[in-house]
Amino acid sequence: MIVGTTLSGHLLKAQSCSLAPIFNGTTTINGIEITTSYLGNIEPFNGAFRFGYNREAWSLTLAFNHPVNNLVFYYAPNLLPAFSTNAHFNTNGGPVSIIATYGYSNWIINSNTVTKPYNITGGNGNFKITSPNDFTTITINGDAFPSNLQENYAAIALCSSSEVLALNDVNSKIKNNIVDIYPNPVKNMMIISSKETLKYFKLFDESGKRILTSPLKGNEYKVNLSMVPKWQLYSFNRDS
Repeated sequence: MIVGTTLSGHLLKAQSCSLAPIFNGTTTINGIEITTSYLGNIEPFNGAFRFGYNREAWSLTLAFNHPVNNLVFYYAPNLLPAFSTNAHFNTNGGPVSIIATYGYSNWIINSNTVTKPYNITGGNGNFKITSPNDFTTITINGDAFPSNLQENYAAIALCSSSEVLALNDVNSKIKNNIVDIYPNPVKNMMIISSKETLKYFKLFDESGKRILTSPLKGNEYKVNLSMVPKWQLYSFNRDS
């Protein structure tokens, strides 16, 4: 997927990430409302955000109307060696852990921070952000880099497959105010039960790639997962 214009001569590509357009204000993605605000050296950029073009610090906050977790962000630096960028991720769900799910050439991950060092050519990367508890707010901020060339910048975007309703383990069920899923852990057969009529569900692997989509009928549905490879993320679409 190609988004927008060139990034200092290199096309901004998401590869294994389907970009979820986020703008200043409120956006609805997969049924979840995302309210965006930002400060400093950052601005909306073709459904993503670009930053660092004036070599100054920046901050981006996303607020969700449902708890989420395991969000995947696509991070594209300027590919020139004479450019550095970083991003610190913090949520209201506790300490953040970060793993790379795609790309990750010459990036450094340290605690809640990813960094593309100066004088090193770095490629684009997808990074999954996880907290021990589901969260409704994530703040991403980056430092100033006075040694960078003026007008060079990096960009960050949210991957659409990463937003899921937060589901918690209660009495051997995974449940929230819309959906019950059991047994937990799921082995070969998953039962989906809901007070509302569901239209379909999606399963994603750990990289954010969709591996299964199936329609749902009625308020209870059995799903055979015996032939499905390891999965982690799922989302639901209901009639309302």
